[in-house]
Amino acid sequence: MKIEDLRKHHVCQKHFEKKFIASTPLRPRLRVGAYPTLFSASEISSGIPQTMHTVHDSDSAVLEHSYAKKRVHKDHSYSKSEPTKKRMRTGTESYSTASSDNTYLDYTKTMSDVMPSTSGCENKVSENLVNKGINAQVFDAVKQEVKTWEENKIFCSIIFDEVALESGLTYERKQDSIIGFVELPEKTNDFADHALVFMLRGSIYKWQQPLAYYFCKGATSGFQLKTIIKDVVTAVGNTGLLPIAVVCDQGTAFQSALKSLQEDTRREQIRFGEEIDDIIMINGHSLSIIHDPPHLIKGLRNNFMMKDIKLENKISKWNDIVDVKNCVRVFSKTVAATLSYTAQFSHYADGTQINLSQSYKSIMILIKGSFLFLIAFSFVSSSRVLELSDKFIDISKDGMWFVKFYAPWCAHCRRLEPIWAHVAQSLYNTPIKVAKVDCTRFSAVATHFKIRAFPTIMFIKGSFLHQYNGEREKEEMVNYAMRMAQPAIQRVTHADSMEYLKETHNIFFGYVGKQQGPLWETFTLHAEKYQPHTWFYTMSQDVIKNEIQPSNDSAIFVYKEDDLYYFQANPQLLNDKETLNVTLDKWINAERFGFFPKITSANINHIMDIKKYIVIVIVSENKLGEITQTERDFKDMVESIIRKRKLELHDHFQFGWMGNPELANSIAMYDLTVPHLLVLNSTTSHHHLPEDDPILMTPEAVSIFLEQIYNQQAPIYGGNHWPVRIYRGFFEARTTLTNMWRGNPVLTALVFGLPLGFLSLICYSVCCADILDADEEEELESHEKKD
Repeated sequence: MKIEDLRKHHVCQKHFEKKFIASTPLRPRLRVGAYPTLFSASEISSGIPQTMHTVHDSDSAVLEHSYAKKRVHKDHSYSKSEPTKKRMRTGTESYSTASSDNTYLDYTKTMSDVMPSTSGCENKVSENLVNKGINAQVFDAVKQEVKTWEENKIFCSIIFDEVALESGLTYERKQDSIIGFVELPEKTNDFADHALVFMLRGSIYKWQQPLAYYFCKGATSGFQLKTIIKDVVTAVGNTGLLPIAVVCDQGTAFQSALKSLQEDTRREQIRFGEEIDDIIMINGHSLSIIHDPPHLIKGLRNNFMMKDIKLENKISKWNDIVDVKNCVRVFSKTVAATLSYTAQFSHYADGTQINLSQSYKSIMILIKGSFLFLIAFSFVSSSRVLELSDKFIDISKDGMWFVKFYAPWCAHCRRLEPIWAHVAQSLYNTPIKVAKVDCTRFSAVATHFKIRAFPTIMFIKGSFLHQYNGEREKEEMVNYAMRMAQPAIQRVTHADSMEYLKETHNIFFGYVGKQQGPLWETFTLHAEKYQPHTWFYTMSQDVIKNEIQPSNDSAIFVYKEDDLYYFQANPQLLNDKETLNVTLDKWINAERFGFFPKITSANINHIMDIKKYIVIVIVSENKLGEITQTERDFKDMVESIIRKRKLELHDHFQFGWMGNPELANSIAMYDLTVPHLLVLNSTTSHHHLPEDDPILMTPEAVSIFLEQIYNQQAPIYGGNHWPVRIYRGFFEARTTLTNMWRGNPVLTALVFGLPLGFLSLICYSVCCADILDADEEEELESHEKKD
């Protein structure tokens, strides 16, 4: 009990000096800061007595006081005349206790070691405190133990996972340090909310041993985790153990690190002519990758719930599992127990005889309903997508949110639903909360976030809001969310991190040098602008001295598919901040695309801003993303040109390919055959088409065609003139009507036929009314002449 809490309880005055007791009209009270004389203030605050005390009363003797015993006094008003008996049980032993029972006194003297107080636990832990990371004390103890083991016992698996923690600080007196700050990769002033934990487990014999832990904030990045895995595996191997596998869940960072280690292993296998497999090699140890079974079972269940499984021309559905017969198999013990219980009763309480068959049916209905409820509850619980309400407005600034605003009637929203579930699964082990809001039910949320179309995907980080406009594919959305969750510029601190960045990113921008001056300020500004599209890093000269050799102390570069390109910043440019800002913006926007990216309706406007000639290979993908062999050969042939002639063509041409011919037809205003080649001038919106059949073109013919375009000798089509715009509108309207007719001719006929029919009747009645009236007048005149 704390000292300040003593005033809240009835206490014995015999244990306090008179100066601590204040006389009041009603009853005596303890003063602030009072403490009993039996124990000192330090003993009360620490919870551990330092010495044993014996107190003698003037009227009667008082039993010996110890910290573990209950204080009993004969002359105290609350003491009882007879000792109370208790029974305390631990394990299989029991003790009959009394105030004068020596057995009980001996037992209670040992309780301080069996059940220590909170502070006692803290002191005990501090005596054997294990520091974070690779602790030499732990591995030395393991090494000594392994020496006595037989050969089969040394096989083991390395298990690692991230554990969520409550942020808080603890002062460790003996080490004079504060525990609770982030210590990965180095100690910072941020509070840790996760711990990365490593453990060993025997593969043949059943044994386990905690190894190492790291305090971190949020999910550990992939390149940090890769370095840690290498260090842990090396340290485990040095103890004499033989690691043969790594076990983890399917988190994004874990998979990224393991994939990078697999790529390192494949390169070594190719280099030495070995057979390529999916293992990872670290310091001579071959490790298999195993995902923990609970996550695999959940993935199998989720696939069953969202898809039908076809096997040997038979289709299995989730409804088959919910079938009554399968329920009986799953709940056979429950069913048997329930039927056995009900079989004991032959009549209801009112005397009516029980119909056992009807009772069985009722039980089956109940079991089926329970099973459906469990399935529904399991589905809701396992779903990583949070369903938000209008209360989201109040909590939207807490943490990071990746939210989909949708409407149930929207077809695009329904197509996005399974992809969004996979995004939530990939981001589950990160601080990013993936959620969705039904804007038809919670219109206040849609109004608050100014939602104008469905679906709208938005990343929310405090007061910062950004709408996602990229491809609605899992990888694109996951990478976007991971970029937005990090600082706009990330710091590279390890020498081997550059190699990891090259392996995991096809394109990234970097800054080398001191973080000051106009170049750094401009780089920071544009990193925040282009953060949704690409990665930005900063590093010192010491980190990249073996990887990059910039010409100046401060430089900006882009790593693009195994090549480095520097931003040319001369002294005149650095002195003109406005020109530097515009020049760097154009350079980053032009270099953030790969040498041969896929061009879609989502990114074509961004590519148009690079002010180059855009060379587009046009193919036709099916629903599975497949193309014909002829299209593939033509696509590979054009791609080989930019790969071989990067230095010549990179400054003036941006290559890419397009899997949707309709988008290319809209640009060319012509139904192009596939495969085809189209070159678009992003400055003037003119386009060029080869006169030869693209299938028959060779790399030399394509190169000549590009030289003619650059020298402005090739035929020019299109543009932005008014006649061209009118014709483009007519072409797109005709294409839309044609597609509607091919998709549903009946509906198209009704949509356009009925209005045209009514319009025709109106025109006919207006235009032909005078003719009908003229005929009637002629008939009247003819009758009058006959008379």
